[in-house]
Amino acid sequence: MMKILVADDNKEFRSAFAKLLEKQRGVKVVAQAQDGVETILLAQVLKPDIITLDISMPVLNGLIVGRKLKLESPSTRIVYVTVHDEHTYEAIADLIGADGYIHKASLKEDLPKVLGRLRKTLPKHLNVRRQNVIPLKPGS
Repeated sequence: MMKILVADDNKEFRSAFAKLLEKQRGVKVVAQAQDGVETILLAQVLKPDIITLDISMPVLNGLIVGRKLKLESPSTRIVYVTVHDEHTYEAIADLIGADGYIHKASLKEDLPKVLGRLRKTLPKHLNVRRQNVIPLKPGS
């Protein structure tokens, strides 16, 4: 199960996006953040596999947050989900080491592709299917 932290300052979008993520196979939204500082604190405590970041957030913007989180935890996947379609932002996200960049206008089409690609790069224990796990017998 991929644990995802959703960070966006728009409450309506954040809630709708979290619901869309929960509909994806193997995804669990563990928290939602409304600004950059809250995102960093939640990421440090919850240690999600993936963090989706808006670029334009109050207190600390998503580019600063993404850079800090990549430095602290390089294995955490960062995906920008934003209205910004300027190539400059995509280039900065790439320099930061972002693992994905999705325009909000194409979210429904691009989200499954990005999640599928990230699923292949996450540690194998996150890809184990529950029905394939054999429970231990009591006393063994």
